[in-house]
Amino acid sequence: MHARILPFYLVCDESYSMSDHLDVVRDSLREVHDTVRSDPAARRHTRLCLIGFSAEARVITPLSQRWDQTADFTFQPNGGTNFAAAFTLLRRTIDDDVAELTAAGHDVLRPVVFFLSDGQPTDTAWPHAHARLTDPGWPARPRVVAFGVGDADVATISRVGSFKAYLGNGRAGTGAAGTTAALRQCVRALATTMVRTGAAITVRLDPAELAGFTEISSALSTSDPTFVHTAG
Repeated sequence: MHARILPFYLVCDESYSMSDHLDVVRDSLREVHDTVRSDPAARRHTRLCLIGFSAEARVITPLSQRWDQTADFTFQPNGGTNFAAAFTLLRRTIDDDVAELTAAGHDVLRPVVFFLSDGQPTDTAWPHAHARLTDPGWPARPRVVAFGVGDADVATISRVGSFKAYLGNGRAGTGAAGTTAALRQCVRALATTMVRTGAAITVRLDPAELAGFTEISSALSTSDPTFVHTAG
């Protein structure tokens, strides 16, 4: 039986600067998995893919991972913060995932991306890769919600977030504990967004769940779940 599917992608910086925080992201993702698995509507209508990036990017947990299976959320801290690698892999992965969901007879909605970074890009090619990812002519272009913590640059995070962008409050001044708390809050917001999506097939972020962040841009309406593909 086909269903309306809204794919979610968590794209997480796993460079060395994130080393002290990746355990909390991993543990929070396990909470996401348990939360969605226990909600029938979210389990039916959402999928989650985890992508990690440093000098290169890789798919850690594929979108095809079933909610009733144990998911792999294992990060591998490495050097570099290559945004272009993340955006390039993300576009290719979305293309493949949409094709697979379509072939299975599902109605596919434009994906939602949560992008997390505590630093600044170490490459110069990322604006071109980001433009391809958010190209208005590509039906599957995702809604990118960017979260910056630690030493993340305001202008960069604002540009990455084609849908919305947030900065952790007092980023540099809160230290490692503040960055860890902000990341935990962000990933938990992913879980509640997925549950709301399962119930109503809309994309809505609750400001109360992101009290540790300041919104720095909002590009699009949160109530527009545009179809990439409609079956039959």
